[in-house]
Amino acid sequence: MGIDFMIGKWRWAAARSIGTSHLKNGTPCQDYVCAKEFLTRHGSVMAAVVSDGAGSASHAEFGSRTVCIGLLKSCRAFLFDAALAELNEDVVWDWIDATRETINVKASFAKVRPRDFAATLVAVLVGEEASIVIHVGDGAAVIRRSGCDEWEVPYWPYQGEYASTTSFVTDDPHRGSW
Repeated sequence: MGIDFMIGKWRWAAARSIGTSHLKNGTPCQDYVCAKEFLTRHGSVMAAVVSDGAGSASHAEFGSRTVCIGLLKSCRAFLFDAALAELNEDVVWDWIDATRETINVKASFAKVRPRDFAATLVAVLVGEEASIVIHVGDGAAVIRRSGCDEWEVPYWPYQGEYASTTSFVTDDPHRGSW
């Protein structure tokens, strides 16, 4: 399934497809994507967020949705008072921690482990003066600078210590999983 939208002056496209193992096991697509234009005092900012739910997680489709919506909410709150160029790593970690806490609450309510909501995160925030890529896990974003024909990968996907392992937003970074 693919989508192509115009939001304000920004154009974005996304696609998602249910994997063969999901079809075989009768599980839903566990990916989520959303985008929003924020009109701020400092100019327009386009935020696009993609999350891939872990196939081994029983509530991954809810985890990926929570990651995407949570990040957009945090972005909106930040941009209400600040310019995109003021965003720093500490603020982004606060956003991820807030999203992780939301997942913890949902997991508690559902009587499952937060790990059952495991999902990765790739977000791109683009303004007129700055662009930011936020990345947790094995996803990737590509960018193309104005006037260039080549695509660049600002951060390569993270591969865990073992084959088919990665980090998720639900992982505690203080336990060495990042």
